[in-house]
Amino acid sequence: MSRIYALLFIAILTLPTSAGAADIWIFRGLLGHIYSTGLDDLGERLKRNGHRVHVLAHFGSNSALAEIIKRKNSVTLIGHSMGGKTAIKLARELAVHGIEVCLLATIDPVGSGVLPINVHVALNWWHGRFSRLFYLPDYTGYVRNFEMKGWSHTALDSADIIHNRIATVVGSRCR
Repeated sequence: MSRIYALLFIAILTLPTSAGAADIWIFRGLLGHIYSTGLDDLGERLKRNGHRVHVLAHFGSNSALAEIIKRKNSVTLIGHSMGGKTAIKLARELAVHGIEVCLLATIDPVGSGVLPINVHVALNWWHGRFSRLFYLPDYTGYVRNFEMKGWSHTALDSADIIHNRIATVVGSRCR
């Protein structure tokens, strides 16, 4: 009997670690090489938690779209400023292809924030300069807008309070 337990223990140890990993796409803002660098820290944190993370410039959605469609897996989309706008736009494009977005996390996104129905959880942090997220009557997911009074647009991408919430939701809902 102990031999069976030993074999079972070895089998568990050799399971692939990516089995419960989320596929996460993070988009930086307009001047991401200067201002959205906090997203790099978030990306590294999520990688350490075992997730597959891709950090791109806000204009990288075409390559992301092609890769996500090829994989056909549910994804998490995160973006700051113009990257938030890109994440919302990408979620809409994924809806056309029947791909679910487990989490859409936007940090002070620029422009329209109307959610497509394929987004299960949408979290948005904004400070009044840019957009809140809105939904149409047929939307059945969960939406939460957090107003961040007293924060600057350029500081929101590296805020621990935001990174902690995103990491928690990804870890509990998007595996």
